[in-house]
Amino acid sequence: MVLDVLTIDIGGILAILLECKLEELGDGALENNHLPIIGKTITQLCKLTIANEGHLPSSLPHNPLARRSPLVQICHGAPGFLVLLARSRGIARLASLEWEPCWDHAIYLASQRVWEQGLIFKGGGLCHGIAGNAWPFLMLHNLFEYGPQGSRADRMAFSEKLAQTPPPPQKYSADQYLSRALAFLLHVRKTQPFNTHTYEESIQYRMPDHPYSLYEGLSGTMVAWAEACVVIVARLRKMEVDEVVGHGAYHTDGAFCRDLRHVLGIPGIAVQGYI
Repeated sequence: MVLDVLTIDIGGILAILLECKLEELGDGALENNHLPIIGKTITQLCKLTIANEGHLPSSLPHNPLARRSPLVQICHGAPGFLVLLARSRGIARLASLEWEPCWDHAIYLASQRVWEQGLIFKGGGLCHGIAGNAWPFLMLHNLFEYGPQGSRADRMAFSEKLAQTPPPPQKYSADQYLSRALAFLLHVRKTQPFNTHTYEESIQYRMPDHPYSLYEGLSGTMVAWAEACVVIVARLRKMEVDEVVGHGAYHTDGAFCRDLRHVLGIPGIAVQGYI
């Protein structure tokens, strides 16, 4: 069984399914209610990730001839799984029905693995590069800073579910996720083809096969930088509104809502409803 995410099999399929309208995934009729299946599949992937200390195996059963060092990139491994978790936990209805504490524990462990091992030799691209590994941190910042999206009833139901659950022993704050995303995105400047002047730095990372393409090269890196700018602008607006008007007032602030709508998500994955 192939488990790789985001572009291959289970993880990628779930991520795309979650971009459907909720009524298309669960309209109340038993035969058409897919949310429990999606939620329970995510839960099992979380348990598998926890058992592997934050890494999602590329296949089951384990192949003894496979590489010993797990891949850490969007298309294979923990970064792609974090994208799926950020998306699924960010849907209030799904989270209110199917969320389990193991989701948050898997987020913590996978985030730790990406932070420790995410500066990969393949360079600064999205698919298998440092910019791609930074993107889940941007998504997790938005998730834990602004909470899940959905109807008021679904958000209240999820809040009540969280209140009845013991807090996780270990977790990262939204600020920590943002700082790690920005650290990765600043480090990308040392990779080729952006860095053509500092040999000692650029030689640490190989030139991508398609150095200016969207998924492997500089085009994707620029998209990630642009996304980070949008995230920062929205966060600064929230801080301003909270300071001037009061805590929580950002929810109804037009400028903040407009800024947050500019967050588009990873190209090809319609994280905010846009492709």
